[in-house]
Amino acid sequence: NACAKLKIHNHRLFSEMQKCLAVVDLRTFKLFELTMLVHGLAKLRYGGPDLYDRFFDEMVLRDKWESQAVAQVLDTMRRKQLHSHDALIRLMLEHMLRNLDQYTVHPLTQAVYCLLELEALDFTESMPPGLIVTEEGETPSRWVMRLFLERLRNLHELVPLTPIQRLHAQHLVRTYRYGNEIDYNMQPHAVKAFCRSLYDVPASVAASLARPHRRR
Repeated sequence: NACAKLKIHNHRLFSEMQKCLAVVDLRTFKLFELTMLVHGLAKLRYGGPDLYDRFFDEMVLRDKWESQAVAQVLDTMRRKQLHSHDALIRLMLEHMLRNLDQYTVHPLTQAVYCLLELEALDFTESMPPGLIVTEEGETPSRWVMRLFLERLRNLHELVPLTPIQRLHAQHLVRTYRYGNEIDYNMQPHAVKAFCRSLYDVPASVAASLARPHRRR
């Protein structure tokens, strides 16, 4: 992950690392080590399907997930879409639904955006019985997105989104609307109103623009 942040591309080093990872016992790695390692490799666009399948097969056996790890794994699959793992996507989606109150703005927006990019909302149909409780006429995928957007709205009401967080939220909403226009349009009025409000100019910015500037 450090190499990815520093944009270090040492092909000899990565080749030796891949040989090691192909045979090492992944059970000896802690979960956060696995998620950081595979996410870093994906950021560097390194590794083939066998390597990623090996990681994903091990991860799907793990428990005690945290929101940031879920977001990293989903972002790994978004970056390497040819190497996604259906069982792991289901596990990540189930974790989000069972532990949504643990998700802060960053892991929430990142994870939901990745689910949309992976076209993973169809997996809502195969969630455990009782986990998804839709209202009359509401599809599981629309219910899940309503839940995610309401969580984001609640976080925003507690602490207003920062400019960067607002940009990420806008990107999420834009991706949802363009890719699932009918579902988006059928969301409750309050949810759509919140989505539209993300594009409003924040009051602090408006006040700053309206404030007369002194001439120097």
